[in-house]
Amino acid sequence: MFEGGYGVAQNYAETLALSRKAADQREADAQYKFGYYFDNGLGVTQSNMEAAYWYTLAANKGHATAQGLLGMLFWEGRGVAQSDAEAAKWLSLAAKQGLSGAQFGLGILFYEGRGVVQSNLEAAHWYKLAAAQKFMEAQYSLGHLIPKVAA
Repeated sequence: MFEGGYGVAQNYAETLALSRKAADQREADAQYKFGYYFDNGLGVTQSNMEAAYWYTLAANKGHATAQGLLGMLFWEGRGVAQSDAEAAKWLSLAAKQGLSGAQFGLGILFYEGRGVVQSNLEAAHWYKLAAAQKFMEAQYSLGHLIPKVAA
């Protein structure tokens, strides 16, 4: 409520204080949200390292969005050492839970052979799943990949 200002004035300080209490009690959604605040500099000084810390806690508990965002941090080397293999690991976990952005990202990694063995068939599989959720970039990528897979 405090974050969005629903029924109360928007107050990131209050949101952060309450989120921190829940995050410290090992609540995965709160840990993800705390990471998101640091990732985006919402009410705190932006910090990729802090974002990675909190995303990791939530991701290890199976939080799909935290897994996907942690995968992106590894992909881009923000707050963590760049690692395509770690990016693929975390994106794969999120993709298997149906997160379309992670499915698309994993498709890219398979298409480019980054952190995984290159496979147009695997790329097409993940693009197709994301495309079915109306992820436009996946639809476009799948359209360009199909002739290569059919060949």
